[in-house]
Amino acid sequence: MLAQRAGVHVCREILFLCEIINENAEGEEPHKWIKFGKLFYVYAFYSDKLVGMLIRARKYGLVDFEGEMLYQKQDDEKIVTMMMPIAEIRTRMQASGDPKNCVALKGK
Repeated sequence: MLAQRAGVHVCREILFLCEIINENAEGEEPHKWIKFGKLFYVYAFYSDKLVGMLIRARKYGLVDFEGEMLYQKQDDEKIVTMMMPIAEIRTRMQASGDPKNCVALKGK
């Protein structure tokens, strides 16, 4: 039960990250983009878990960025790109109930 609640929480955090990117990004859907430095600054008002959530969002194909990890200051100019429109993310994303793979993307 605890693992399922944690999975739901992670799912919500990832969706929130995608919402923040969408609201502050440049470019057109489905590939809106934002520089990591700007995202770090904006997201810091809400949470200190940005890099972990970015890695999870990339694992599920929601965002992409260069490299394995992003670091404040040295990677401020790197681009974080959304891989699908926010409306599609909202519709397709759901908690899976599996603690290892918290997110499931349903249908297309």
